Amino acid sequence: MSRRQFLALLLPLLAVITGFVVLWALERSGVPGAPAWDADFARYVRDRIGQEYVAGTGSRRQQQAAYFRMLDAYVKSFDGYAAIVPPWEVEKQREESSGRYTGIGVRIEPIPPKAGPVESVRIAGVKPSGPAATAGVAVGDRIVAVDGRPIGEIVPDGLAARAAGDSPLQRAIRGIEGTAVVLRLVAADGTERDTRVVRAEVDHGSVFGTRFLDPAKGVGYVRVAGFDSSTSKDLRAALDGLAKEGLRALVLDLRGNHGGLLDQAVAVANLFLEGGVVVKQRGRVERFTAVHRADPKETWNASLPLAVLVDAGSASASEVLAGALRDYRRAVLVGERTWGKFLVQLVEEIPTEAGIAIFKRTTSIYETPLGTSYQRTPPDNPDDPLAGIPPDLFVRMPDEDREDLGDAFEEEIYADWDPAYVPAGRGFVDVQIEAAKTLLLGEACCPAFVP
Repeated sequence: MSRRQFLALLLPLLAVITGFVVLWALERSGVPGAPAWDADFARYVRDRIGQEYVAGTGSRRQQQAAYFRMLDAYVKSFDGYAAIVPPWEVEKQREESSGRYTGIGVRIEPIPPKAGPVESVRIAGVKPSGPAATAGVAVGDRIVAVDGRPIGEIVPDGLAARAAGDSPLQRAIRGIEGTAVVLRLVAADGTERDTRVVRAEVDHGSVFGTRFLDPAKGVGYVRVAGFDSSTSKDLRAALDGLAKEGLRALVLDLRGNHGGLLDQAVAVANLFLEGGVVVKQRGRVERFTAVHRADPKETWNASLPLAVLVDAGSASASEVLAGALRDYRRAVLVGERTWGKFLVQLVEEIPTEAGIAIFKRTTSIYETPLGTSYQRTPPDNPDDPLAGIPPDLFVRMPDEDREDLGDAFEEEIYADWDPAYVPAGRGFVDVQIEAAKTLLLGEACCPAFVP
């Protein structure tokens, strides 16, 4: 048996053993509901596997990884949305929550955009006023080396360059705020240059596609892709820009918005409400029970005709916003039923021997201002007929158009990072946007909406 095979057998065993130890610690801690375990047996199993298993228990990092996997499995056995995030993945989790990361502010795509070796990557977008833009990096430039290392050396198989998430190339370009990275760039005319870029905090952005659907009649459009630390501020700025050009009605797109920060969903609702309860939070423990209210001083416009687009991808914080606007009859919901994740997660950072870990767990359930929860039961049941908020006007997106919708959303992001970006003309007609627009223009009727 090879060492790799030994390790494949080892890690699951180690996770079980560590589980005994942790659960024994819970039992000793006096935590209400903690299971009783035979501490002597748990210690015996841990010691025997550590001392006698023929392949050994691997490196300390492998043991730590098994430990965190065991804890993650334990909490998920009770709470499907719970998670234990090991220290080496915490920074990525923080980025997702805050909408910010430390880097240079570029979007890249491999050349060629297909399987095979990658010798360079193309700059497909540059964040306006970001570090790369300040250093003179331009859309269309190709990166052939990072800090003297050729792209082919950083991603020898080419696959990592195409990964949607973390990759060796991404890690090579990103780094600690204030440090510099040197990019070897090839311009569109073939000239090469070395460009030094100082890394800084970059905002991913969550507000996209700001435009007029009908400029003559003032029907505007904005998409909120998620709720990060700057969403309400960015949305207010987008609305201010539309208002200067004659905004008289708005389509707010929450399709595919999986949620994010609760306080930002409340702040966005506050833009359109004059006050009152936005969401109720009910927990098993009293400290997780709360009522979140709108502040009349933070209202942007409480009378602007508003249509909100939702679908099965709208979940959690986006459902908080949609539910509040619907309960106050402040907006008409157009599209398809939302997912039904009316749960509140507490994200706690905890110091461990291996570094700061994250413990995420469900502590409360959301209720709309009228006291309704649309939680899916159980959370992973795709067939719960009562899960999710039903739209006021049901408009189904044809299956053949769903991929085009995703492409259109991606193009909005590119356009945000490249003002000269020209969307591909594919003849796609967004039936849900069109339905919302006709309501706002008074060309169609819905009992739940009076324009």
